[in-house]
Amino acid sequence: GIEENNSLEYSVFPNPFTSEFTVFSAQLPVTAELFNVLGELVVTQVLSETNIKLETGNLKPGVYLLRLNYNGEFRNFRLEKI
Repeated sequence: GIEENNSLEYSVFPNPFTSEFTVFSAQLPVTAELFNVLGELVVTQVLSETNIKLETGNLKPGVYLLRLNYNGEFRNFRLEKI
C-alpha cells in the first residue's frame, strides 16, 4: 500500500460535499490535486493558507480522489460530490 506519514495534519470537510470543500493543512504550501474516477486531473491548486476552499461547482456528482502533496509527501482522501 501507500505509506502515509501520520505527522502531517490535514482535514477535508464536508464529505460528501456539494459545490465546494475546505482543506485544512498545518503544513504550507501544499499542492492539492483532485482526480475523477478515470484518473483525470480536474482541479489543481496550491494552498498557501491553513484553510482553503476549493470550488467544484463545475464537476459532476460522483467519487473523487484528493491528493495533497507537501514536499513530496502525499496524503490521499476519497471524497464524494452529491
